[in-house]
Amino acid sequence: MIDNYTIYLNPIIPPDFYYAKIIHLETEPAAFQFPKILTKLSIHPIHHLPENTILTSIIHPTNKSREHFEKFVHTFLNPDERDVSMADGRWGSIWVYNAKYDETEYSSVKFVFQPIKVKLAVWDIYEREKENSNQAG
Repeated sequence: MIDNYTIYLNPIIPPDFYYAKIIHLETEPAAFQFPKILTKLSIHPIHHLPENTILTSIIHPTNKSREHFEKFVHTFLNPDERDVSMADGRWGSIWVYNAKYDETEYSSVKFVFQPIKVKLAVWDIYEREKENSNQAG
């Protein structure tokens, strides 16, 4: 079961657009058009944040979250893909902003539309990562 409180453990980082890789994806079935989705995202080192900066995001299966889900799909899946689990291990650009719940301050993730310039940059990150893993392996 996805724990909603995990997002409150996100570190505070400056609000900005970041390249991020899904390093963990978990879904929970729901009686809705899409499941509840938890992602753990690793921020790309190009942003010069502390090493291993990881943010968690949860998309709730509600009408209010439909746009958030659609942007998640647009960010991490190809147009012909429908299985959200295929997004695991993929790169995309996210918007991070500061949020507060009661007395807890944390960074929150917003999935955003990916212009072609961003898609090309993400593709370049993926290709470099693949190249580096081929050299290492």
